[in-house]
Amino acid sequence: MGVDRNIKTPRVWNWTLSLQHAFTPAYPGIAYVGNHGSKLTGIRDINQETLGSNDDQTTRPFNTKFPYLSNIFQMGNLYRSNYNGLQAP
Repeated sequence: MGVDRNIKTPRVWNWTLSLQHAFTPAYPGIAYVGNHGSKLTGIRDINQETLGSNDDQTTRPFNTKFPYLSNIFQMGNLYRSNYNGLQAP
């Protein structure tokens, strides 16, 4: 497995906003929560065959240079995440 030369440090931001007041005894308050992640690390196959090729080895990008390899895995900043939620009793 290889690692991307330009790999960055993943980042995640979290936030919360809440409002609490005795509106009614059964409804004490609400809260909004969320987070956002960027540059999250993941692993992918950079030598994957072309979609719909019926597992044909010749359609792999690195087949001419490395015909004896089928999968070449590389770790890099591939993913992002996002979550938003409203919390109420």
